[in-house]
Amino acid sequence: MPEVRSTPVVRKSGLLHHARGAGKGRARTGLLALTAAAALLVPTVPARSASTPNGQWVTPQGSSAGTANGDYLSSNSPDGLDEPYRYFVEVPPGLSRLVIELFDADLGAGGGTEDTAGRDRDRAGGFDGEATYTLVHPSGATRNVRFTTGNATGPTGADNSWLALFDSTGDTVRDEFGAVSYANNDGAVDWAGNWTEVSDNSNPASGDLMISGGELLIQDGANYIYRQADLAGDGFSTATLTFDFRTVNVESSDTVRVDVSGNGGSSWVTLDTFAGAGSGSRSYNISAYIAANTRIRFIRTAGYSGNDEFRIDDVQIRETSIDAGHWELRVDQSDGGGDEINALGIRAHDGTSGAGGTELNVYYDSHNQYGVNPTGSASGANSRSYDYYPYITSGCTAAKNDFDYDSNSGNAGSQVFRSRTGAFTQTFTSGSLSSNDSWRRDTINRWTTDTASTDYGVWSLDATINTYFTPAVNGNYANLYVSNFQAAANPPAANPTANAFRVYLPTDAGAAPVKPYLEQLLTHKSGTNPVLAGQTSRWQVTIR
Repeated sequence: MPEVRSTPVVRKSGLLHHARGAGKGRARTGLLALTAAAALLVPTVPARSASTPNGQWVTPQGSSAGTANGDYLSSNSPDGLDEPYRYFVEVPPGLSRLVIELFDADLGAGGGTEDTAGRDRDRAGGFDGEATYTLVHPSGATRNVRFTTGNATGPTGADNSWLALFDSTGDTVRDEFGAVSYANNDGAVDWAGNWTEVSDNSNPASGDLMISGGELLIQDGANYIYRQADLAGDGFSTATLTFDFRTVNVESSDTVRVDVSGNGGSSWVTLDTFAGAGSGSRSYNISAYIAANTRIRFIRTAGYSGNDEFRIDDVQIRETSIDAGHWELRVDQSDGGGDEINALGIRAHDGTSGAGGTELNVYYDSHNQYGVNPTGSASGANSRSYDYYPYITSGCTAAKNDFDYDSNSGNAGSQVFRSRTGAFTQTFTSGSLSSNDSWRRDTINRWTTDTASTDYGVWSLDATINTYFTPAVNGNYANLYVSNFQAAANPPAANPTANAFRVYLPTDAGAAPVKPYLEQLLTHKSGTNPVLAGQTSRWQVTIR
């Protein structure tokens, strides 16, 4: 098993206990007097490799499709959650570049043949809906992405192709001054406010402080300008300020200064003073000033009269690494109207997809949309299979929870769960899947005994969903989540849903991701067996 460097959390009789992890590949044993035992692990160590395999596209729908068409999350009628789907990318420490890609991120740009090709599907009235894509940093702050919506016209290059939603070597707050505005945001993170002039006219188009020719211009007068960023709230652990500069018509006595503040301008520290003519780029480590109200300012300190100019471009504050943690991708069609189906793939890596790069785990929490389109033939059947990996980390039983599998209309498909070692298998045939517009929960039972808990970890789920005839062929779409024994009765009240297990996408090779797990064995050594009140029993507990 991989080395667990964090402190695993062991649940025992419903209570939480922290246990210091043993070293790589070692087991801990001990003798206890006890009356009951159970052990289960909830590890959170990021691991590598996962993506949506070719053809196994998720199929969220527009909010007006209705729950009877199989999407409980997006739907706002009659009783859907009206919420986005949530997928998470596990980013390990030390990653130099993070790329998150979506397959077919448009919504119908390929026209009327997309549905029979197994991608987007329009039910009626044309592709008039929209999907919204949002990326959330582990700190909870959003990140700017290359595109935010998918519809019938874009994003460009998305149809039937992988397209980068996010590509970064480190978070940035940036202004390229491409527009005559003090509100430009050209980085992955937005500034906390606009540029603010002091002792000028506060107009970016005129005055001694202004934007001219794609640069910030400083001229005559006792003027300065500053801008603020919430580096702490945006999760920056390091910060480097960079910018380009050049002078025009200046004398040796002309000076401009650049300052930084870590307290919203209550005090300032000078980073550099520019005297006389010059040009180039500058870089400063301002990590010591990371705060909720970090400010930078440029101030004319002497000269710059007449036509003298100090010009600044590409002002940026950059974090020099990718933050480790769980990055959240939200796919939201709850407010997009329409009834379309958005076939979508997800993958994440270090800039090289496939075997040559570092692939990153992707999991959904708590719900996913499984679906299959009709073939286009009046009688042709169609089927789609999904290979996913639930991370079973607690309990002696679990449950599959599916919605609107339409099992009342024919052979709707099946679900096969296999434990980490393969010693336990449970199959749910079509008769054990949900019927139209309803939830169904079935228990997965049981892979543990009173003396052995050895099959926690990454399981496999082989899910198949089929079209059916009523009387013509129909597409079929269903929601599915996997829960522990403490989950509340369906329908779920929110997404994420309490007491649900993560479900991982497969690796590029179509295999299970590598995740840590815990095993516990209970061996009777002496005394009464089973344990009796008032009697001493001696047992050996082995945890590995």
